[in-house]
Amino acid sequence: MDEVIRNIRYYAELVIKRPSYFLLPVAIVLLVGGFFISKITRNYYSEGILSMEFQQIPSSLVNPTVGNERLQLIEQRLLTRESLLALADKFNLFPEARATLPKAKLAELVRNHLVLDTMVAEATAQYGGSATIRIGFNYGDPETAASVARDLTDRIMDEHRRARLARAAEAVEFLGSEVSKLDARMAEREAEWTRYLTANQEALPNRVSAVLVELQAKGQELTALDQSISSLNAERSLLEGQLRLGIEQSSLPSRARTQLTLLREEIAQKSLTYAPTHPELVALKQKAQELEIQVGREKPDEAAALPARTDVSSLPEGLALIAERITNTGVRQDALNEQRQRLVARIAQLNASVARAPEVEAQFDAIRAEKESLSRSLQDMTNRYEAARLGQRLEQSETASPIEMIEAPDLPAYPTNSWRTAIIAVVGLAGLAGMAGVYLGDFFRKTVRGAFDLEELLQGRALVLIPEWDPRRRGWLRSWLGGRRAPRGT
Repeated sequence: MDEVIRNIRYYAELVIKRPSYFLLPVAIVLLVGGFFISKITRNYYSEGILSMEFQQIPSSLVNPTVGNERLQLIEQRLLTRESLLALADKFNLFPEARATLPKAKLAELVRNHLVLDTMVAEATAQYGGSATIRIGFNYGDPETAASVARDLTDRIMDEHRRARLARAAEAVEFLGSEVSKLDARMAEREAEWTRYLTANQEALPNRVSAVLVELQAKGQELTALDQSISSLNAERSLLEGQLRLGIEQSSLPSRARTQLTLLREEIAQKSLTYAPTHPELVALKQKAQELEIQVGREKPDEAAALPARTDVSSLPEGLALIAERITNTGVRQDALNEQRQRLVARIAQLNASVARAPEVEAQFDAIRAEKESLSRSLQDMTNRYEAARLGQRLEQSETASPIEMIEAPDLPAYPTNSWRTAIIAVVGLAGLAGMAGVYLGDFFRKTVRGAFDLEELLQGRALVLIPEWDPRRRGWLRSWLGGRRAPRGT
């Protein structure tokens, strides 16, 4: 601690004794700092504040057509290179730099002097959010700064109006096209569903029970019909047998065979009493031969065949009645067979419908689910479209999402960058430079500065010092320090 105090006292005496060590660096730093301070451009800042409401009505009624994306779009358009260069040309910003800097650097310079700050408020469950936009400009001329700030606020308001109208129109157009697509899709699917349900009407879930009842009734009807057909077949067979027997009995070949049989019996009886050459027996044998010849000429199929419908009139009355009954029975058989074919086809159709019922039911459920999904989608898209149209009308009337000027840019009266800080910094640097000059000036002196310089040289030997005595130079500062002038050396 004593060593520190002794050094402080030593350098304080050195400043008094050799003030040039301190004052020269201080003067140099003050001159250089003053020069640079005079070259610092004093900027003026003008700022405007805008308030933007994203949604004025409950979002459950109308979905916002433009949200936070609007702010990003406005900021991007405002900070494009073309926009910044147009701003520089309009207000003749940085005339010295425009002649030397390329356009990209000039746009970056304008951007560095522009301040754009956006604060977005969180949206609630019922209402949309809001945003506060602070737009300002720094420049050396206060009037130019205010003009540029006013122009920027006007651009933001114009971009906001144009963006919200454009986005609202895009939303209406897009949602309208989606509604049209869903309508066309719904109509197409409705036609396909109608064709499928019509083709599988009997296999629908609500028709299966009725189809089963009908199938059971048709089965019973088919059983009864088969019994009727079987009875008609038996009746016809019986009638045909009776007719065939009657025809055989009444036909000429039958009578000839009967006469031949009787004639043969008579020949056999008379052969027992007459000789073979007896005229009567010979006559009988000759007649029998003629009958045999006549019987041999008849075909068996012709003798057993039934008469055609046109030949009924030539039959005896009893046989004609039997033939008429056979004809009527045939007509009834044809009708019953045709009815049976239709009944079998209907039963096969009903069985196929019952077999397809599970598949049709699954497809019916899929159709119903798809129809409900399409209906919900169409209804939801229609609601969105109507909401978008309402939002568009509100945007056009400037009722929804307004933008309001809270504070207009004014003419700045004071610069933003004060010289006070720079002056304090220069003064501080000057003080440090003066102290450094004192230290370096003392460090490079080759004379003996005090007893501390002789300790190493004397190495314990005694040295008598004769102090320099000058009562006139001993002032109040040296008395306060209590020190003693160091010897100039030996």
